[in-house]
Amino acid sequence: GIKLHPANQRFFPNDGRLYPAYHKAQELGLPIITHCGIDALRKEQYARPANFVDVLRQFPGLTLVLAHMARGFLDEAAEVMQTHPNIYLDSSAAIEGTITPPMLSDEEAVAMIRRVGCHRVLFGSDWPWFHPIKDARRMDSLPLSAEEKRLIFYENAQRVLGL
Repeated sequence: GIKLHPANQRFFPNDGRLYPAYHKAQELGLPIITHCGIDALRKEQYARPANFVDVLRQFPGLTLVLAHMARGFLDEAAEVMQTHPNIYLDSSAAIEGTITPPMLSDEEAVAMIRRVGCHRVLFGSDWPWFHPIKDARRMDSLPLSAEEKRLIFYENAQRVLGL
């Protein structure tokens, strides 16, 4: 797959210079994961979910994973996800087990997951900034069903990665 970091690299995802890469990723069935959402150190205007709408219209078969559950832009992500079925969220740095108290309460985390659908959320750790084992324990401790956890921990990744 491909990892993009629009905020760090200071580009808008709908910059036409990226379209050959999107085309190739779609052609090969490679997912693209992108930093998405608020980041205290970077310019988040580059990393908003809405910035991918033109890309997704041009490349409807492209699979896109918005990292960090589009932190700070979940409403926008949920809206974009309604019309683009190949968008997923990952839980990295949003539902984590390294910060006490956590950024999101258990109730907030579950509400976010269920809002977009468990079938569209992937477990992620954002290692080395966060701890994968602690993050996995936190995700596993959430009041989600065994089926929901199975989707988040591996079945969604299997589908996205074509495994």
